[in-house]
Amino acid sequence: ISCNAAISACGNEGQWQRALNLFKNLFAMRLRPDNISYNAALSAFGKGLQWRLAMKLFSEMPQLQLTPNSVSSAALVCACEQGGQWQLALSLSSQLQDDEPLRDARAREAGRKLSQGGLLVQYLLGIGHTPSQDEVSQIISLVESDSWRENPRCATAVLSALACSRLPRIARQVLALMLARRVEVNVFHHNAVISACEKEGRWQLALSLLSSMPHTRVVRDEISYNAAISACEKRGQWQLALSVLKTMPDLSMSPNQISYSAAISACEK
Repeated sequence: ISCNAAISACGNEGQWQRALNLFKNLFAMRLRPDNISYNAALSAFGKGLQWRLAMKLFSEMPQLQLTPNSVSSAALVCACEQGGQWQLALSLSSQLQDDEPLRDARAREAGRKLSQGGLLVQYLLGIGHTPSQDEVSQIISLVESDSWRENPRCATAVLSALACSRLPRIARQVLALMLARRVEVNVFHHNAVISACEKEGRWQLALSLLSSMPHTRVVRDEISYNAAISACEKRGQWQLALSVLKTMPDLSMSPNQISYSAAISACEK
């Protein structure tokens, strides 16, 4: 019991390596891990983005005549999802939905949220062209679903897909909904929206987002500035592009090749 509690504590602190060592020590001490041991380790690996270790551990359970339960299954799906393995996570969620372990309400909810976010990402990336009005309406209806936005990684994938689909207005709407509902936002979310603006040359919106980041307590990085400069470059706003470029050193950021290339291109236009 004390070992299981220690593994769980390490997982909660994000110390997956220590959790792994404690789990291995069970065998060294000739103690038999139980479902609680595995579940604690699976959860720790998920929080540490170690989805491969989670997969390996999950597959070993039957060898010890242990049947994965709802917590085990949900932890595995979450570990793959948090590790950015969307297709694998969706596949596992689908495979496990009809099994006894995922009949638990908590596991079903995890699978539902993952499926909704994955559905939206797959739909966006599968369009492959500028969406029609009907497709935009479908996207908006999917965006209005709440559950996927509760996961920051899921939100990053959705916003990136919106950027690839050249939908800056909807990407901005998603970010606004996240902020309004106090969902945790980070620099990746903002950069994805600025990137969506850059692809469509929406320099006004890109600059507005860049300037608003400190108000949401998000620290801007080189990617934020490069995307904003590129947005200005797309519409020949060379003075604004140079202005953004000049502010980077003041914030202890060094312009890179992308920064200078976009600014030079803006001046050429």
